[in-house]
Amino acid sequence: MNSPVDSMSRHVRPPKQDRSRASFERVFDAAAGLLEEKGYDNLTLLEVSRKSGVSIGSIYCRVKSKDDLIHAIQQHVLAQLEAEVKNFTDPAQWKGVELKSLIRYLIQEIGEFLRRHVAMHRALLARSPQDPVITERGQEFYRCLSEGFKNVLLAHRAEIGHPNPKHAAHVCFSVPYACIQKYLGIGILEDTKIGEGSWQELLDDLAVICTSYLQIKSPAPEASQTGTQTVAKLPVRQRRAAPRAS
Repeated sequence: MNSPVDSMSRHVRPPKQDRSRASFERVFDAAAGLLEEKGYDNLTLLEVSRKSGVSIGSIYCRVKSKDDLIHAIQQHVLAQLEAEVKNFTDPAQWKGVELKSLIRYLIQEIGEFLRRHVAMHRALLARSPQDPVITERGQEFYRCLSEGFKNVLLAHRAEIGHPNPKHAAHVCFSVPYACIQKYLGIGILEDTKIGEGSWQELLDDLAVICTSYLQIKSPAPEASQTGTQTVAKLPVRQRRAAPRAS
């Protein structure tokens, strides 16, 4: 794995001497730790300087602003996370694993992956609405994770009973991912009551739900094209309560 400095040239004027590189890696480590601990708003370059033991002047010789440093941190962290994702979303390593076991393993992997890096995910997502660079990179990473997960499932397409395997694979990624995010408080307030159980119970329940969904043999009824048609199909009591289409 390259050092942090090797993956930050887009945002940082990279030091060339070994001593300078070592100093800036201390800056990087200090800033990443403070970002996880305090979040973007409470992180200052002055505090990074104090924690790293590198002068504030030396830091400004390498970055123009706190945002440049945060972007560099995200760039390096996501490179590390993508390497982790590629490891457990390699279809070759799941050959011979039946679908029921596979979905349980994958959801466990996704859950533990997010929990390992929860502090960094929270910090970056909290800043994302104000920073399009963080948003764009985060979306790219989400697509990478999503496609990797779905490709593993679709390599077992013959075992999927659902009439639309691609859609089913998408649901089996997006729904557990959203539930795990909510449980861990990534991007939203933490809610450990989701599923009314422990962390492992949540992952187990999600695996059972997704396994059952993948085996649905008949497609869901087609959605009506207009609000009027949808209301017309409801029982009389439900029609009265249905909201008017705007």
